[in-house]
Amino acid sequence: MHTLHAKIAKREMTSSWTIFAVIILWAGFSVKICGCQRISFPTETVSKEFGFRTQSFDAITDDGYISRLTRVQRTSGVDTQKEKFPILILHGLVGSSLLWTGLGNQPPISAYAFTLAQEGYDVWLGNFRGSPEASRHKFLNPSEKSFWDFTPDEHGRLDLPALINLVLRASGKDKLVYSGFSMGTHTFFIYCHYHPDACVRNVQAAIMLGPVLDMTFLADSNFLAGAGLLLPSGPYRKELTRRGVFKFPTPEVVSSLLPNAVNEKFVVYSEHPPTPATLAVHDIRPTVRTEVIDRVWPGNAFPTSLLTFDFYAQLTRTKKFQPLDYGPWNNLMRYGWFWPTSYDIGRTNVPVYLLAGTEDKVATLLDSAKIWFSLPKAKNLHVVPGFRHSDFIFSDNATIFVPEHYPSEGFPQESQISCELKVKCNPTGFLTLSKHCHFPGANSKFVAVKGSLFQLPDEHGKHDLPALINAVLYHSGKAKLVYSGYSLGTQSFFIYCHYHPEACRKKVQAAIMMAPVMDMSFLTDEKFLAIA
Repeated sequence: MHTLHAKIAKREMTSSWTIFAVIILWAGFSVKICGCQRISFPTETVSKEFGFRTQSFDAITDDGYISRLTRVQRTSGVDTQKEKFPILILHGLVGSSLLWTGLGNQPPISAYAFTLAQEGYDVWLGNFRGSPEASRHKFLNPSEKSFWDFTPDEHGRLDLPALINLVLRASGKDKLVYSGFSMGTHTFFIYCHYHPDACVRNVQAAIMLGPVLDMTFLADSNFLAGAGLLLPSGPYRKELTRRGVFKFPTPEVVSSLLPNAVNEKFVVYSEHPPTPATLAVHDIRPTVRTEVIDRVWPGNAFPTSLLTFDFYAQLTRTKKFQPLDYGPWNNLMRYGWFWPTSYDIGRTNVPVYLLAGTEDKVATLLDSAKIWFSLPKAKNLHVVPGFRHSDFIFSDNATIFVPEHYPSEGFPQESQISCELKVKCNPTGFLTLSKHCHFPGANSKFVAVKGSLFQLPDEHGKHDLPALINAVLYHSGKAKLVYSGYSLGTQSFFIYCHYHPEACRKKVQAAIMMAPVMDMSFLTDEKFLAIA
């Protein structure tokens, strides 16, 4: 009997140790896959080298990507007068949080993040999936193709909610100020499209550096050339698919189908350390200090997903700000419908400050003006004379953009920006939007944003009219307006009310329809019928 009890006790002890060991192994594995272990990342390291207090956090998205967040504060802590809203800063395409430390901290020259921290702000530097400091996943490995199955749609829909929620939770604040550069600007618009309530609830204001939307006026030759190569039906894009390429650009995307000059750019694009040819491809001025390049290049010019470049290639072709079109059946699986639905910038219902460079060929001044008019709560559009796209990161002359200085110190008030708004609906069915604006700092010249922005009546009502109505109400200071339309302009109003019934009721007092049209059941115009 005693022997039996001893065997049972020994078996129970062995079983207990086995369970304990399994729990320990599982816990260790969980720590490993979640990336929760303490790791020194470049952004944190550089910030410490310049004497700042830092903390690092891991934001985990709903689909398992792990993004490093670095908190940067001055050694004396956050200024009690400025601690109300933390500031979350996000990078652009092929970048990372390290870029915001590049200029160092040697006043009067100081990096964006360090300037804000020295001013006493609680600064948070985030990373989008695929960047060097967001290349971990709970289950996937960066060597797997499935890891790179993302576009800016996932950045805004999944990454930003995880990053914003973590900043608010860790800081104990109810709201934050968001600041993005280039791709980091329209991912915020995507975030607000998918999460409009959270956007208003969590974000006090947004500061956009080199903002992009549908890139209507894109003038960067390298960007345009790359978009032209990635036509979905083109032989080069088909070759990349056949070869199983899932990152872009890398030396492996070199092809005999391409001119030698293009292949040479792909070879040098991601070189670490960069050559002069590499800097030229990125439109970085040769006068940028060597130590700045040395400091930030480990966090820049890394390949991202090929699908992200497909997204931008589609954007430059269609001029429609919408998710990547994967084809009807794949769209149904991803988006729940056969075709991607355009993002609604009208859902970005928070104060937005825009900063644009006069020599920026990627985020042109014209595109920035278009964004400014389209946003329901756009505040100021600040024009930076002589700035290229890369100057927001690398230039020693980068303007200091401190949120509380808006609009009192050097930023043009709305009243300083004189604009003339014209809308013309011509007989061919194209709605032409013309805006002529004078921006202080832009060499005192008038800048025109005009053209047929959308080519179908559906877009007229769905996109054009919300932007026009919001602009009229904003600049007139009124709560409602009277709408008057002629012919196609009447039909577009019906479409507007179909897509935006609440806005239609709240913003329109009455409508006056001249020669109204709807389904044209009794159309008798012979020329119109012949053309149709």
